[in-house]
Amino acid sequence: MARHPKRRHQEPFVGFPKHMVESNEFLALGPRSKSLLLDVAVQYNGFNNCAAVASWAQMRDFRGWKSKSALAKARKELVETGFLLITNYQGRYTKLATYFAIT
Repeated sequence: MARHPKRRHQEPFVGFPKHMVESNEFLALGPRSKSLLLDVAVQYNGFNNCAAVASWAQMRDFRGWKSKSALAKARKELVETGFLLITNYQGRYTKLATYFAIT
């Protein structure tokens, strides 16, 4: 049997199952919601599925979002369609972030 060469450096990979991408629910999402889903998926490292953040400060500074209302609408659409699950809601008037899980 041939041995597999050792991987010296493996790049992180973000992928979605084909059945999810071809589902009617995913196809009905708007382009900003799909973009936000990808931005949240990038945060996943294999151990933190319940601790993804989609806050305005994080998405503006690290992911390049320009509109607070567009982010809020995309986040609301993903929660309503079941692609994101709120795991820790901190409230509207706190400085703590709400955590999401990808379902």
